[in-house]
Amino acid sequence: MRLEQIQAVEETEKAKALAELRSNGIASLSEPLTGPQTAAVNSYLDNVSQNTLELENASRHYRTSVHVMKHLSEMRECPSQALEIVYDNVVELQKDPQIPDAGNLSEVLYNVAWHPNVPVSVLVRMLDNPDWRAQRAAAANPRVPKEATTAYLEKATASRSFSEREHAAGSADATAEELGQMLGDENFRVREAAAANPNTPKLPKIANLRKAAVSDRLWDRIQAARSADCPPEELKKLSLDPATAKYVASNPATPTELLQTLADSDDPETCRRAVANLTKRQQTKQ
Repeated sequence: MRLEQIQAVEETEKAKALAELRSNGIASLSEPLTGPQTAAVNSYLDNVSQNTLELENASRHYRTSVHVMKHLSEMRECPSQALEIVYDNVVELQKDPQIPDAGNLSEVLYNVAWHPNVPVSVLVRMLDNPDWRAQRAAAANPRVPKEATTAYLEKATASRSFSEREHAAGSADATAEELGQMLGDENFRVREAAAANPNTPKLPKIANLRKAAVSDRLWDRIQAARSADCPPEELKKLSLDPATAKYVASNPATPTELLQTLADSDDPETCRRAVANLTKRQQTKQ
């Protein structure tokens, strides 16, 4: 069948479904919905967007139609009760070991987490959802109670998922103890996020930089060489390593005397960066 014919058939099916909805209401179609039927339901919902009862009935009736749930979660008029039902529908679908349309389910959860009408109780529940992206979205919502955020971060800090730990390491609500712990995380992205967090205490950060400066892992040494918190004596050691000298040369905290030495380096990139750093400092003084 040619594309034009397929499109004509789909348009006819959509029109038929839309007529059924207009005559008999939102619950007149049965799941599973076809693509044209889904389009008809979403079109119908747009036309009755001010009717919160119809939106709630849609959330109750279409419990497996992910694209209908996604559409509802995108509608600013969607009432809190409907959003809670949509969330419950997604949770049921998540119980399937082979989750259908997992990508769109995540989008539904994200939309719900940031919807202006989402109940706080749903946000709190979402902090324990198996989808880490949903957890992250809910945790970022300022309406989540402080105690729930604290519990979530405590759990995320100890999570086996580096993505959860990375998020916790970058959170403004993470405690000093949690941030200090994540400075030594096995994953470099978590360590990097904790080091960049302005709430990370200075002393453990410096202690971690001292360790990083002599680490067997090149990325750790590079991060130490780039950090403005790295102690001068460690920067001097790192300047002797060809792999990290250029990063020391760019570091705004590198002592001027050391920069002058690096400006005479045999490595063109290290020399260029050191000269640029010295020039910038000279211009700042003027």
